[in-house]
Amino acid sequence: MEAVGPVKAVTLANYWSPIGTADEVGEQPKKFRLLDEDIVVFRDREGVVALKDLCIHRGTSLALGTIDNGVLRCAYHGWEYDRTGACVRIPALPEGSPIPRKARAINYHAAE
Repeated sequence: MEAVGPVKAVTLANYWSPIGTADEVGEQPKKFRLLDEDIVVFRDREGVVALKDLCIHRGTSLALGTIDNGVLRCAYHGWEYDRTGACVRIPALPEGSPIPRKARAINYHAAE
């Protein structure tokens, strides 16, 4: 028997999965759990946003934070993340300082 080629692993993480109803997703962050992963979900002007529920700074749950002007502010040190997961503000940095590219939350595709 000959090998046909490499076998690709198929995981459920590569497919769409429901996490809740539209009524459960609001303008403030809410935690959901999917495939043993905590996800924070909220609604902005563009639609539903889903990020890994983890602030890259100190590991705090982003679901404890608040949404202000379309960005998610971590409750611990105030780091702010946009809908793509990019950190757009670190309060401890002087105004105009560059934000490290690694300072970001993992974002997920979300649809309603």
